[in-house]
Amino acid sequence: MDLSRKLALLGVSITFVCTEAYITSMLKQGFDSGGLPIRLHGLPDGLPQEESMIDTLEKAHGVIRATESMGPALQELVNNLNMNEDGRVVCVVYDFMLWWVGGLGKELHIPAYIFFPMSSSFYSYLLHMPRFVLQGRLPLGPHTDLNDKSSMFKIPCFPSLHVSEVPDISWDPNPVCPFDFALRCATRWRDATGMLLNTVYELEKEVADELMEKAPELDIKAVGPILPASFLKGEKSNEASAVESADARRCLRWLDEQPAASVLYVAFGTIASLSAAQIQEFAMGLEASKERFLWVLRIPDQQQNGGEERTQLLPRGFEERTAGRGVVLWELAPQRKILAHPAIAGFLTHCGWNSTLEALCKGVPMLCCPMFADQGMNGKWVDEVVQTGKLLKRSEGENGSIVSRDEVERMTREISRASPLRSSAARIRDVACHAALDATGSSSKNLQAFVETLSLPLL
Repeated sequence: MDLSRKLALLGVSITFVCTEAYITSMLKQGFDSGGLPIRLHGLPDGLPQEESMIDTLEKAHGVIRATESMGPALQELVNNLNMNEDGRVVCVVYDFMLWWVGGLGKELHIPAYIFFPMSSSFYSYLLHMPRFVLQGRLPLGPHTDLNDKSSMFKIPCFPSLHVSEVPDISWDPNPVCPFDFALRCATRWRDATGMLLNTVYELEKEVADELMEKAPELDIKAVGPILPASFLKGEKSNEASAVESADARRCLRWLDEQPAASVLYVAFGTIASLSAAQIQEFAMGLEASKERFLWVLRIPDQQQNGGEERTQLLPRGFEERTAGRGVVLWELAPQRKILAHPAIAGFLTHCGWNSTLEALCKGVPMLCCPMFADQGMNGKWVDEVVQTGKLLKRSEGENGSIVSRDEVERMTREISRASPLRSSAARIRDVACHAALDATGSSSKNLQAFVETLSLPLL
């Protein structure tokens, strides 16, 4: 939707298409186009509504399989839109996971652009997967030796990945998506007319150039970060979101009372959950650090389904002992408002690409604790390439691979104090914001150039 708003601000008429369940959820949350030419349309995916929203990893496979059967419904929608007096559909912009849309665009003689919302480095890995399959190196499985130090995966313009570091889409089976589906996404990208990358050219220049050299026939443009201009400019909003709870607003007021650059923000996205053992380690490490923190804690699904009280997930007396310097929020948080707050010193994150970009654009150093999908590569990129954060080290124990309380304590203290990470983060912030905001910035020019290739309106 952030991309839709950016295009609409450039004068493009948008029809935003998603599953019926997702559109219904948007409307329930008070979707407001803000006067922009954006209309919503839901397509049936054949799933019960409770299974149609990916709010847990367990639902991902079913939704992914369902999207592969939505071609006829999308074609019917395009045909109907073309019969309206408002104007013809002149382009389809689609998520890379809807690999079949490129072929549909060719069939309908309509330009079709992939929008890749993750890092270009991760996309590069995805496109190299078929080669690794031909070499007999993928898929990984039960036979894979994670301790084999010689087993390295190399893609251009990115640090080498040990077999234990490759994205989990490399495994068959894996919790994110079927392996054969990932391969279809990796082999059908050239059906598209072009690609819009949610990255800043200056930050992933070599990767973007390599993609352009690999497919010179495609119109490939880096147009990120796809974030609201108000967020990038640092404009403070005094209005509470329609879905922002009283507890979330209290957290923001608490931040107002804290010294500048003194609070570690801790959050791990909206899908994955921490194990009970990992929650205990994080809690003990945060408490021992004596530093201020704001922790957005999602209850593990298995604990939630079992009816366990949320406070039992934390060490006994944790919230009382850390009262005043620490706050736990048991629900979704207004993350962009939090990261933009001057009290924030660092971000302990799962390194989803949206969260990574938001932190980069606010100059907030990161402690990286990746969990699945692209997050491991994002964390490695933050640590080794742009050097605006540190990957937390994991230890093997009886509860599996977890980040220990000692590691959490040590790194929380390090990031809460002035460090080279903060100056690196400020430098990257300036690069990213210039690219997206300034009329001469690379992303601004690329997005404008994309619009100029189209005759309005745009789907």
